[in-house]
Amino acid sequence: MTMNNVPPTYGSTRDRSDIKDLIASVDLVSLVESRSGQGRASGSSVLFSCPSPDHADHHPSFSVYLDRQGRQRWKCQSQCGRSGDALDLLEWLESCSKSEALRRLREYCGKSWEATPPVKKRELPIERPLLYRIGDCLVQSDEDKTYLDKYLAWRGWSVEIAQEFRLSVVTDHRGVRRIRHPYLAPSTNGDWVVTWYQDRGPMRSTPRWDSPKGSASYPYNLRSLERDNLRAVIVCEGPADTISAHLALKGVSGVACIGIAGANAWKSQWSVLLEGLLVIVVMDNDEAGERLVVSIKDSSPSGVIALKPIGKDLSAMLLTHGVEGVKSLLLRALDTPLSSAQSARTLSKTHEVIALLLAAFDGSEVLR
Repeated sequence: MTMNNVPPTYGSTRDRSDIKDLIASVDLVSLVESRSGQGRASGSSVLFSCPSPDHADHHPSFSVYLDRQGRQRWKCQSQCGRSGDALDLLEWLESCSKSEALRRLREYCGKSWEATPPVKKRELPIERPLLYRIGDCLVQSDEDKTYLDKYLAWRGWSVEIAQEFRLSVVTDHRGVRRIRHPYLAPSTNGDWVVTWYQDRGPMRSTPRWDSPKGSASYPYNLRSLERDNLRAVIVCEGPADTISAHLALKGVSGVACIGIAGANAWKSQWSVLLEGLLVIVVMDNDEAGERLVVSIKDSSPSGVIALKPIGKDLSAMLLTHGVEGVKSLLLRALDTPLSSAQSARTLSKTHEVIALLLAAFDGSEVLR
């Protein structure tokens, strides 16, 4: 199977090295300026209106920044959710193959790569050091850090949880700060890449949860299915409840916690991930929660237990009854004896679980 996030091979090692050097020689700020006009310095980045013709970016959300290796990278922090280097940018904006994007990038440099001397990069403005790094994302302003800290305190989560789930602060097209919860999926080489995300806004924001167009290709926190000797899976509605369940079950072996992007977002093909497991659906206490339980029961090969938390949902219960209260609720359900169908699961090694995931899904486009 071919996953879209796996780049094609370009000839010899020498060819790949030349392409890497070509990309490194491009002043990415100038390249984006040729598409979007003059940018604006913001911390250690330069902000632009997104150059994509499909994105009416009235509040600039496209940034050029230096990654941890000192390389220039770009990212649309809003609806596009894309990122990459100069070659990726041309491939995306001009809807062409990578080889054609490479030809156009060489054209942009003015002459053939072999004769092109290195171009000195424009220095990106650095107004203050990074406060800390979260996964592949950067928190680079006092305001962002304060916003994240308030969100974590409201949820009852720690900074370690934010790092584990790669939470970060983004700004939507309205200029509203949101907390990004990325959905990760396995690539053919075993790396985990972002395929989708949900951005949680302030309490009175509209929409409260924002996400790219289309639906999630994978459940949230799919990585938890890598656990050895897996015997049970907790299925929650949304990232917040999933993290709350994960936090409550810290130290409990053999249990995975995954999330569905909404009550109507369950896909029947995902049932292969539940085979041989005790399945506990922690539903929201509303009609939508009932629909999610029915959807999972209809497509699952073995029995499904529906579990109602105290209050609106599991995250609300965490705030009112604490981690121990949520843990007690989940452990009571986990004490349910496995049926013969549920005890048939034999997948226990990481590479076997990844092979199952790759076989179950079609490798839809990832957000790089």
